[in-house]
Amino acid sequence: MMLASAHVYFSAVDRLGLRQARMTAAIILVASGVLETFGTLTGIPFGSYTYTDAFGPRLGGVLPIAIPLAWFAVVTGANLTFSQYWHGATRAPLAIATGAFALFFDYLMEPFAYAIRGYWIWAGNVVPPQNYFSWFIFSAMMAWITPIHAAPSRKSDPRPAITLAIMLGLFLAARISHGI
Repeated sequence: MMLASAHVYFSAVDRLGLRQARMTAAIILVASGVLETFGTLTGIPFGSYTYTDAFGPRLGGVLPIAIPLAWFAVVTGANLTFSQYWHGATRAPLAIATGAFALFFDYLMEPFAYAIRGYWIWAGNVVPPQNYFSWFIFSAMMAWITPIHAAPSRKSDPRPAITLAIMLGLFLAARISHGI
């Protein structure tokens, strides 16, 4: 996750400038960290789940460090990709498209993360529908409130799209190989 988020961050610096890239990263990292910590402790908004020790070091003993990095890579990467190739799109449709991509990303990632790798455990061993809805809503909101939106650059920057494609390819290949 560190490599994926760094890859997307450097693309954001090139596209948005250092100040806006830092602001985007700070907002998404803090907002997703608070959201996921609250979600872990209360079951709201994602549903009831618990992180396992398989997911690496945690902030405050609750939140794996990789989680805010994943939110940053997905939200920023998707928004930069859509704004690069969807000419003339305004902030609102880009935020909605980012939310839709995040929902799709989470749909492919969930079986990999909980069933194959055991990073977290869902209550009842079932991913609740509100998890996907929450990914859509909160990703769209983060894309809306951050300065991610940028006009397409003169030279195409495929780094965010490549990063997301590699991550999705990993999840898809793992699901296929495990019959999920």
